[in-house]
Amino acid sequence: MTYKTLKINQETLTALMLIEAKKEGWNYSKEDVDFYYHCSGNHIYAVENDGRIIGCIILHERSNLFQKMSIYSVGLFLVNREYRGLGVGSYLFNVILTEYVPKDSLVFLNAVPLLTSFYARHGFFDTNIQNKHYSLRQGDYIHSSVVDMAQVDYPHSVKLSDVTAENLKAFMNKIFSENTFFIELLLEWVCREDAKLVIAHVSEMVVGYGVATICHRNAAFGTIQYRIAPLYADNEDIAEFLLRKLLVDIFTNNTQEVELNTPQEVNVRFVDGLKSFGFITSQESNTALMATQNCAVKKVDEVYSLMSLEFPHEYGMRKYLS
Repeated sequence: MTYKTLKINQETLTALMLIEAKKEGWNYSKEDVDFYYHCSGNHIYAVENDGRIIGCIILHERSNLFQKMSIYSVGLFLVNREYRGLGVGSYLFNVILTEYVPKDSLVFLNAVPLLTSFYARHGFFDTNIQNKHYSLRQGDYIHSSVVDMAQVDYPHSVKLSDVTAENLKAFMNKIFSENTFFIELLLEWVCREDAKLVIAHVSEMVVGYGVATICHRNAAFGTIQYRIAPLYADNEDIAEFLLRKLLVDIFTNNTQEVELNTPQEVNVRFVDGLKSFGFITSQESNTALMATQNCAVKKVDEVYSLMSLEFPHEYGMRKYLS
C-alpha cells in the first residue's frame, strides 16, 4: 500500500471525529470539530490511501519555548479499524515527528493503556503521571448533593459573577507562569459558543473557574453529553463549589451524561465529592502522560479537572525538572 499525508478540510475532520472516533468510544461534538479546526496552533494531518482518508492526527504547536525546546502535543491519533495492523499508524506518527516537529522538541501526549507500548517504541517516555476518567450518567446523578447556591455554606468572600478576561488571564498566569501559549489556548476554549463558564473570585481576584462544553449529541433522543474541562481552583472548597454550580447548570438541560478527567493525585476530598454526586471511574478510560524527553513532572495543585486530553499542557512546563 502507498500512503501519503495531507492537511484536511473541516468536512473530512467532521466525518473522522463524529463517525470514526465514535466507533472507538471517543465522544466529540460538532462544536469540538469547529474548535479543533480553527484553534490557533493546531495542525491537522490525515493519511490517505488510494484517495481514501484512513487516519488522522492533531499536532498542536506552542509558540513559546521551554528550556530552549519547542513544545508540541499530539491528539486525536486515529486509524480506521480496517487498516490497523498494516503500519498506517506508525507511518503517520513517524512522518509527523520527523517532518513537522523540529529535532529535540518536547512532545506530550495522553495515552490510553493499550497504546503506551506503541508510543514507547516511537521514542516516548512514561512520565509516571496518570489521569483518571470519571463519568456521571443522568440516572445516577445524586440530586440531594446539589442544593440552591444561595444556601451553600462556603466562605462568603467566594462568589460567582462575570469578570474581565484580564482577571481570568491573571489567574491562569499564576498557575502556568511559563506557559503563556497554553493560556492563550485556554482563553480560546472558554470563548466557545457552547461553553458554560463559571468563575469564582474574591473582590476582583479570580480564585477558580470551570468550563463545561458539549462533547456529544444524540440526535435520535435529543440528548447531549458534557465534559467539564478544565476546572482550576486555589483549593478543594472552591473546586467543589464550582463543580456544584456547573452540575446545576448542566442538568437543567437535556443532558444524558457528564465526564471529566482528573490528575491521579488530585485532592482526596475532591474525589470523595465526585463520588457523592454519583461519578464513577473506569480503568480502561484512564490515560498516561508521555513525553519525548525523559523528564520528571508532577501535578499542579490548582488543577482539579484537566483540559481536553488533546492538549496535555497542565504538566511539565513549570514543573519540568530534567
